[in-house]
Amino acid sequence: MIEWLGPVVTETYASTESGMVTAITATEASERPGSAGRPVDGAVVWVLDGLITLGDMGYLDAEGYLYLCDRASDMVVSGGVNIYPAEIEHALLHCPGVLDCAVFGMPGAEFGERLHAVVQPEAGVCLDTAAIAARLRSELAGFKVPRRIEVVTTLPRDDNGKSAKRRLRAAHWEGRTRRI
Repeated sequence: MIEWLGPVVTETYASTESGMVTAITATEASERPGSAGRPVDGAVVWVLDGLITLGDMGYLDAEGYLYLCDRASDMVVSGGVNIYPAEIEHALLHCPGVLDCAVFGMPGAEFGERLHAVVQPEAGVCLDTAAIAARLRSELAGFKVPRRIEVVTTLPRDDNGKSAKRRLRAAHWEGRTRRI
């Protein structure tokens, strides 16, 4: 957005449950790529385990800037390794012809879960999933490359407009008593 509109964009991190938590200006964002900003209006941000949470996972840098990694509910555990789908989705969105995507874990007999990607092409584009996988292998560690990349016409969305990962994931876990 900053490239399109110039340095007039301020990004915020907020939730329905807590309201606005952090903000970052365009200048700060260019100096700290990936940050969600610093607390606003007296907000206090702590990165802790075991308390009431929004489900987001992240860290604070030395200057108090918040960086979000993913949602705990989206984390995939494969062979005892925690994999954050947001990193893979970010790489997929930079592949030519990919308009949107979702990455999630599905049952895997060998490692508990295995990565599955669902990609929506840009209008009129025919995606080559082997080429996408090869590009991901050049950018990510091998264990982060989805075993299967599925092309769909449209990604399902929840009422709030977010991709419906739970619906995508549920179809693969149906009839199982535990996830991993």
